[in-house]
Amino acid sequence: MRAQSATIVFLLSLLAAMGQQQAGKWYFGDSLSLDFRQGGVVAQVNSAMFAPEGCATACDIQGNLLFYSNGRKIWNRNNVVMEGGDTLRGEADVTQSVLCLPEPGDSPRLWYVFTNSPNTYRRLSYSVVDMNAAGGLGAVVVHNQPLMQGPSERLAAVSHCNGRDVWVVAHRQSNNRFYSFLLSDEGVASQPVVSDLLLPYDLNGSGYLKASPSGRFMAMGMRSGNVYLALMLFDNSRGELSEPVLFSVDASMPYSYCYGLAFSHDSRYMYAGIGGEQYRIMQYDLGTLPRSDIPLTGYRVSLGNNYALQEAPDGRIYVAQVNASWLGCVLHPERGGAACDYVPNHLFLGENRCKQGLPSFNQSIFSRPSVSNRALCEHQEVSLRLTGSYVMDSVVWIPDFLHNQLEKYTTECDSLVFAFATEGEYLAAALLWHCGRVDTAFGPISVAAAPEVDLGVDTVLFEGQSLLLSVGVVDSCFWNDGSTELQRWISQPATYWVTAYNGVCSGSDTLAIRNQVAPVFLPNVFTPDGNGSNDEWKPVFPAETSYSVSVFDRFGALVAELANGMAWDGTCGGSPCAEGVYVWVLQREAQQPVYGSVMVIR
Repeated sequence: MRAQSATIVFLLSLLAAMGQQQAGKWYFGDSLSLDFRQGGVVAQVNSAMFAPEGCATACDIQGNLLFYSNGRKIWNRNNVVMEGGDTLRGEADVTQSVLCLPEPGDSPRLWYVFTNSPNTYRRLSYSVVDMNAAGGLGAVVVHNQPLMQGPSERLAAVSHCNGRDVWVVAHRQSNNRFYSFLLSDEGVASQPVVSDLLLPYDLNGSGYLKASPSGRFMAMGMRSGNVYLALMLFDNSRGELSEPVLFSVDASMPYSYCYGLAFSHDSRYMYAGIGGEQYRIMQYDLGTLPRSDIPLTGYRVSLGNNYALQEAPDGRIYVAQVNASWLGCVLHPERGGAACDYVPNHLFLGENRCKQGLPSFNQSIFSRPSVSNRALCEHQEVSLRLTGSYVMDSVVWIPDFLHNQLEKYTTECDSLVFAFATEGEYLAAALLWHCGRVDTAFGPISVAAAPEVDLGVDTVLFEGQSLLLSVGVVDSCFWNDGSTELQRWISQPATYWVTAYNGVCSGSDTLAIRNQVAPVFLPNVFTPDGNGSNDEWKPVFPAETSYSVSVFDRFGALVAELANGMAWDGTCGGSPCAEGVYVWVLQREAQQPVYGSVMVIR
């Protein structure tokens, strides 16, 4: 079972990796390219294209280059203009000038190239590339089919919830309408889904339109008075946008606009490149509720040169820095705050320069849902949770995917309360069902044993007694009186409790101590005859006790005084006392005197 489970995990991971290899090569800027196919990233200067802004790259599922474009021309994998590839009616100097999308299916032959021209031709069009033509180098076989008039510079793609079809979303410049065109087995739908939103008028129509990889959100950078960004919900089953949340400037961000946009692969965080008087990259937490509070979660990731932001197959977000020889990089986009780790000069590009744009892709290929990594304790109830924001009808949870796939729980939310019974390493899985299809999220879970703390049973200490309490072998502990000692002597009556820690796990115990007056035993006879047996008389206590004893003869004369641990040898003033009965008085601090008698026999 373990071998079979491991194989399933490997295959699922492989499928996800293959999907992201469709973005395995990037062509952009001044003859620049990046290659992500070997696990790292390699920068090269081997492109025939100059792309001042918008650009796109087409790769097969192994990451092999097919062609690339700036919206004006298409170059094949040999860096030669494709047959018919010089007839496109896009504009290279607009934000999102071109998108390259394969026809739905496992082995696409046709590719759809969407081109955007808000200024010259004032329309959104598409052309079709047949990759079987020209000896496998591809040729444009359908040219510049019109889709809509008057687009802005924005053009985005995200998968339909069925995981096969793709939505192509454009924005109308003259109003706040969004047009979603469905690319399916039947081609591009001629009738778009139109969403008319109440947004402030955008001054110039530039700035990216980006979908979150999960397909739940659509964000648009803008420049409209004090509004620089709109975040909307996207229905990837219907293609509709709704419920915009507007991000406005404050005193720390005067005259600001948003250009570049990107999301973490789990769709938890959004990154916005802000321009204006001061360039910066901001991070926002999309898991915040209510959503109207998302703008309040802004964290400044960086200051300085930034334009396009683009998710990559390696899980990072790369940042275009105009006319620079370096790309910036958010190393860990899935982490909040400073832990996302932005490096401004991360990847050296060589002699040539980056421009404003980076390639556009179908955002869904970067989706990498995951279960939050947790370090837990056995028998501790915790919430297994999806790390990002997803649309789902239900979630099937398998807490121990590697060892027990039969134990399943179904929820209609993004979390499950569960307790692991034993320590060990687990792989939790979540099957996200939506539109009749499933995405799988994984997360490693470390379950540690809680420390066993045993202070013993409640007990009694007599005066002068003490007791050693030991927590055992643990990392640390904390007592109710503030002590942090792992071992300690106690002698005072009280209720003692301690919490011990091993890593993230803890265990506790409580011990009640009562004090009791020590019972005393005083023999009522002794024989001080020097034979070595029963020659002395003294009080006997169960513990060391402070006391004094006075011994009197029958006439009331004091014959002996004893203190702690002292014994009476049966003498009076240095001479043997006569046989008979003697009276004693025992005194202890804060106690009533005790009276008794002892007989001396010789």
